[in-house]
Amino acid sequence: MITSPRPAARDPRFLAGCLLSLGLLAVALDSLVSLALLAAIGLAWALAARPGPRQLLLLAAALGLSAWSLMLSQALFYDQLPRTVLIVLVPPEAPIIGRLTGGLSVYREGILHGAVQSLRLVAVLSAGLAAAWTLEPSGLLAGFASLRLPHALAFCGTAAVRFLPVTAEEARVALRAQRMRGLRLGGRGGANALRALFAIARPVLAAAIRRAETAALAAASRGYDPARRRTSLRPLRMAGWERAVLLLALLAAGGVAAAKALYLLYASGLYYHPALAALYTFTREAL
Repeated sequence: MITSPRPAARDPRFLAGCLLSLGLLAVALDSLVSLALLAAIGLAWALAARPGPRQLLLLAAALGLSAWSLMLSQALFYDQLPRTVLIVLVPPEAPIIGRLTGGLSVYREGILHGAVQSLRLVAVLSAGLAAAWTLEPSGLLAGFASLRLPHALAFCGTAAVRFLPVTAEEARVALRAQRMRGLRLGGRGGANALRALFAIARPVLAAAIRRAETAALAAASRGYDPARRRTSLRPLRMAGWERAVLLLALLAAGGVAAAKALYLLYASGLYYHPALAALYTFTREAL
């Protein structure tokens, strides 16, 4: 069977910088249109990573469930004013539920607020998955070293990331064993789920401790010394287009953050300059 080639692993510094920029933009932006554009960029990044069927299913499930839950919760429990009622689900005079909750209604402003929060989550989650799919774990150590982190800390972080899939698989096997013993996660009002968590935590934690001891012994037997200066067989080099994209992303994030800060100073009455009037208007309406 012929499969499409996987994208080349990206420089960890490029991925970290792009994720940082996108995260700052997701926090700073408030406009529905601008956040929709940011979410589209995150989704395009995720699709450019050429995910497989299982990864696409994971992406669709994570984004769909997150967006649906946020919009539903905000539509029902939005408490800011003004509020425009679209649908009355439970009138305030209804027995029990109506009297306890004061009525349940679907609010238009709640839907819009939930959409804004959902777009933030879609942008960050899509970009995070894309970075994880295109990141080579062996390049993490060189990436940490380029950031001048202590080598011992960089080695521990790289080992933790590399062992995450193994730990997840062990947790899945332990959970399957509990199900074969007759455990139903949805039973007893959710108490079985907590019981399953404690049941699988012990073997997974024990396996993780044994794996850490084995890794430490293997590193010591090979003469690993975190205090010595180390070199890399494949030094990190960002391509020209990666440098350009990273610079553009950082400039966009910094520009939006600066515009938002100036607008907040203006809105709070702390600082105003007539030459920035156009910037204030653009920030309020577009950002």
